[in-house]
Amino acid sequence: MLRFLASRPVVRRPGAAPARPRRRSPLAPYRRLFAAPGALAFTLAAFVGRLPGSMLGVSTVLMIATVRGSYALAGAVSATGVAVTAVAGPLLGRLVDRYGQARVAVPAVVCYLAGATAMVLCVHLGAPAWTLFCCAAGSSGVPSLGSMTRARWAALYRDDPAARHTANSFEQVVDEVCFMAGPALAMVLCTTVLPEAGLITAAALLFTGTLLFAAQRRTEPPPGPRPARGRALLTPGLRVILTTFLATGAVFGSMEVATVAAVE
Repeated sequence: MLRFLASRPVVRRPGAAPARPRRRSPLAPYRRLFAAPGALAFTLAAFVGRLPGSMLGVSTVLMIATVRGSYALAGAVSATGVAVTAVAGPLLGRLVDRYGQARVAVPAVVCYLAGATAMVLCVHLGAPAWTLFCCAAGSSGVPSLGSMTRARWAALYRDDPAARHTANSFEQVVDEVCFMAGPALAMVLCTTVLPEAGLITAAALLFTGTLLFAAQRRTEPPPGPRPARGRALLTPGLRVILTTFLATGAVFGSMEVATVAAVE
């Protein structure tokens, strides 16, 4: 009798409420995202190297303004570093596409570390102001770990648009966390420890994070074929984007100096 009852199909009684569908956890897409081998490793390594990106400008301004007593000099040196980095960034990106992430990111971060170390020494030892501009230009080899991380997600889920969408959403959250936490951390270090502590910490985190990220070779996308020569800057859509973000960068760059000076 029990076996007979157990074998009967379950039929909803007339007038009974329909069964509620099981709710899907909002974290399910992210658990699926990080189920891929190596995904969590390169994400954590990249986060260590991405956090200093928002610390560099504030740390440089605070260090120079505190030691040299001039926000004008601090802003000019910081702007020089940003301008040179803006020019070097696309060139590094092209080299990454051609030769691979690890082969380019490691030498680039070594170049940055040398420039940042020279900057700290020049400020601490009272070197002439022109040396600070040279150091700012020399520390332009900042690898874009955020772009490299997104490239890894795209290669990892090449045939899964839903997973790529989830990865892009996650990347936006990581960017916001870095740009909120980085300046605050730099401010605390420069004002409570040493004026040079913010830049030293940022350089150490960037160097360590880049090395850890480069060590994750199994998720590194292969280098692509050499792109055809062309004038990308002549593309109408790209010119609009460049103009828009030039204005956006001017806003953020001026806020780094003006806000720090206002709350002195």
